Amino acid sequence: MTYSAVNTIWVLIGAALVFFMQAGFSMCEAGFTRAKNTGNILMKNLMDFCIGTPAFCLVGFGLMFGSGSAIIGTFDPLIRGDYSHILPAGVPLWAFAIFQTVFVRHLQQSCPEQWLREQNSVHTAFIQQRFLF
Repeated sequence: MTYSAVNTIWVLIGAALVFFMQAGFSMCEAGFTRAKNTGNILMKNLMDFCIGTPAFCLVGFGLMFGSGSAIIGTFDPLIRGDYSHILPAGVPLWAFAIFQTVFVRHLQQSCPEQWLREQNSVHTAFIQQRFLF
Protein backbone atom coordinates (compact mmCIF):
# COMPACT_ATOMS: atom_id res chain seq x y z
CA MET A 1 0.00 0.00 0.00
CA THR A 2 1.30 3.43 -0.84
CA TYR A 3 0.94 6.17 1.71
CA SER A 4 0.08 9.76 1.00
CA ALA A 5 2.12 12.32 2.90
CA VAL A 6 -0.68 14.88 2.64
CA ASN A 7 -3.32 12.51 4.04
CA THR A 8 -1.03 11.33 6.82
CA ILE A 9 -0.09 14.87 7.87
CA TRP A 10 -3.76 15.89 7.78
CA VAL A 11 -4.76 13.02 10.08
CA LEU A 12 -1.91 13.82 12.49
CA ILE A 13 -2.79 17.53 12.51
CA GLY A 14 -6.37 16.54 13.28
CA ALA A 15 -5.11 14.36 16.13
CA ALA A 16 -3.05 17.27 17.51
CA LEU A 17 -6.06 19.59 17.36
CA VAL A 18 -8.24 17.08 19.19
CA PHE A 19 -5.48 16.61 21.75
CA PHE A 20 -5.36 20.36 22.38
CA MET A 21 -9.15 20.37 22.72
CA GLN A 22 -8.60 18.32 25.87
CA ALA A 23 -6.57 21.13 27.41
CA GLY A 24 -9.28 23.62 26.53
CA PHE A 25 -11.97 21.40 28.00
CA SER A 26 -9.88 20.97 31.16
CA MET A 27 -9.71 24.74 31.55
CA CYS A 28 -13.45 25.03 30.95
CA GLU A 29 -14.20 22.31 33.48
CA ALA A 30 -11.81 23.88 36.01
CA GLY A 31 -13.61 27.18 35.56
CA PHE A 32 -16.93 25.60 36.51
CA THR A 33 -15.60 24.11 39.75
CA ARG A 34 -14.67 25.73 43.01
CA ALA A 35 -11.11 26.99 43.28
CA LYS A 36 -10.18 24.34 45.85
CA ASN A 37 -11.13 21.55 43.40
CA THR A 38 -9.30 22.87 40.34
CA GLY A 39 -6.18 20.78 40.95
CA ASN A 40 -8.30 17.66 41.40
CA ILE A 41 -10.18 18.25 38.13
CA LEU A 42 -6.98 18.84 36.17
CA MET A 43 -5.34 15.74 37.64
CA LYS A 44 -8.45 13.68 36.88
CA ASN A 45 -8.33 14.78 33.25
CA LEU A 46 -4.61 14.03 33.01
CA MET A 47 -5.01 10.60 34.57
CA ASP A 48 -7.96 9.83 32.28
CA PHE A 49 -5.65 10.27 29.34
CA CYS A 50 -2.62 8.54 30.89
CA ILE A 51 -4.58 5.45 31.93
CA GLY A 52 -7.06 5.42 29.07
CA THR A 53 -4.51 5.52 26.25
CA PRO A 54 -2.78 2.22 27.11
CA ALA A 55 -6.16 0.64 27.86
CA PHE A 56 -7.47 1.69 24.45
CA CYS A 57 -4.36 0.35 22.72
CA LEU A 58 -4.62 -2.95 24.60
CA VAL A 59 -8.33 -3.58 24.25
CA GLY A 60 -10.38 -0.82 22.68
CA PHE A 61 -8.94 -0.46 19.18
CA GLY A 62 -9.42 -4.14 18.40
CA LEU A 63 -12.95 -4.11 19.76
CA MET A 64 -13.80 -1.05 17.67
CA PHE A 65 -12.15 -1.93 14.37
CA GLY A 66 -11.36 -5.64 14.47
CA SER A 67 -12.87 -7.94 11.90
CA GLY A 68 -15.21 -9.72 14.28
CA SER A 69 -18.91 -9.15 13.68
CA ALA A 70 -20.94 -6.16 12.59
CA ILE A 71 -21.43 -5.06 16.19
CA ILE A 72 -18.12 -5.75 17.92
CA GLY A 73 -14.62 -6.47 16.72
CA THR A 74 -12.07 -8.88 18.08
CA PHE A 75 -9.64 -8.82 20.97
CA ASP A 76 -6.36 -7.61 19.49
CA PRO A 77 -3.86 -6.45 22.11
CA LEU A 78 -1.38 -3.81 20.99
CA ILE A 79 -2.95 -3.38 17.54
CA ARG A 80 -1.17 -6.20 15.72
CA GLY A 81 -3.91 -7.31 13.32
CA ASP A 82 -4.62 -6.42 9.72
CA TYR A 83 -6.78 -3.28 9.57
CA SER A 84 -6.29 -2.45 5.91
CA HIS A 85 -10.05 -2.70 5.32
CA ILE A 86 -10.82 0.29 7.56
CA LEU A 87 -7.86 2.59 6.87
CA PRO A 88 -8.51 5.83 5.01
CA ALA A 89 -6.78 6.11 1.65
CA GLY A 90 -3.05 6.64 2.04
CA VAL A 91 -2.98 6.77 5.84
CA PRO A 92 -0.75 4.36 7.80
CA LEU A 93 -2.25 2.27 10.58
CA TRP A 94 -0.41 4.04 13.39
CA ALA A 95 -1.44 7.53 12.25
CA PHE A 96 -5.04 6.31 12.19
CA ALA A 97 -4.60 4.66 15.60
CA ILE A 98 -3.19 7.88 17.10
CA PHE A 99 -6.14 9.88 15.81
CA GLN A 100 -8.66 7.35 17.12
CA THR A 101 -6.90 7.20 20.49
CA VAL A 102 -6.97 10.94 21.13
CA PHE A 103 -10.53 11.19 19.84
CA VAL A 104 -11.80 8.42 22.11
CA ARG A 105 -9.95 9.91 25.09
CA HIS A 106 -11.47 13.31 24.40
CA LEU A 107 -14.99 11.89 24.19
CA GLN A 108 -14.47 10.06 27.45
CA GLN A 109 -13.17 13.20 29.14
CA SER A 110 -15.98 15.41 27.96
CA CYS A 111 -18.71 13.14 29.31
CA PRO A 112 -20.85 15.28 31.60
CA GLU A 113 -19.61 15.31 35.14
CA GLN A 114 -23.18 15.87 36.30
CA TRP A 115 -23.78 12.17 35.75
CA LEU A 116 -21.09 11.49 38.33
CA ARG A 117 -22.53 13.94 40.84
CA GLU A 118 -25.99 12.37 40.74
CA GLN A 119 -24.76 8.95 41.76
CA ASN A 120 -24.75 7.88 45.41
CA SER A 121 -21.12 6.83 45.38
CA VAL A 122 -18.94 9.14 43.33
CA HIS A 123 -16.06 6.65 43.17
CA THR A 124 -18.29 3.80 41.96
CA ALA A 125 -19.89 6.05 39.36
CA PHE A 126 -16.48 7.26 38.21
CA ILE A 127 -15.28 3.70 37.67
CA GLN A 128 -18.53 2.74 35.91
CA GLN A 129 -18.26 5.70 33.56
CA ARG A 130 -14.61 4.98 32.74
CA PHE A 131 -15.41 1.33 32.04
CA LEU A 132 -18.27 2.24 29.71
CA PHE A 133 -16.24 4.71 27.70
